[in-house]
Amino acid sequence: MNTLKCLAVLLFLLPAPGLGQPLKADAAADYPGKPMKEGRLMALGVSSPERDALLPDVPTVAEAGVPGYQTSLWFGLLASSEVPRPILAKLNREIVRIISEPELKQRWAPIGIEPRPTTPEAFDRLIREEVAAFSRIAAAANIKVD
Repeated sequence: MNTLKCLAVLLFLLPAPGLGQPLKADAAADYPGKPMKEGRLMALGVSSPERDALLPDVPTVAEAGVPGYQTSLWFGLLASSEVPRPILAKLNREIVRIISEPELKQRWAPIGIEPRPTTPEAFDRLIREEVAAFSRIAAAANIKVD
């Protein structure tokens, strides 16, 4: 990633007239994209590698002029390394089954959540890649842990 030294992103929650309480994404009516669709906020870009399906006219940060930039919010379940593999495999099968159900996908879609089932090995790889990437960013910005 060539943009490590030239990109620093600071996020602030600023009160905006007419928006009321801070934005939250616990129901479709509260999806953070709603004020943008209504013209009350202007989105400069989405940080995912592809455009957001709910905000198709908003470019990615890379498309907006910062090539190579991407980051995504993800959620996952972790277990102790001492949990036997057969139990992890069964848990994974059930979690994949549940998050692949059409009803769950329909409930999450209006708030911008897209389930992406994976394997324990692929999730472990994702975590390691994220730690490495953010460690490089922290080192480049001379960020130290207190």
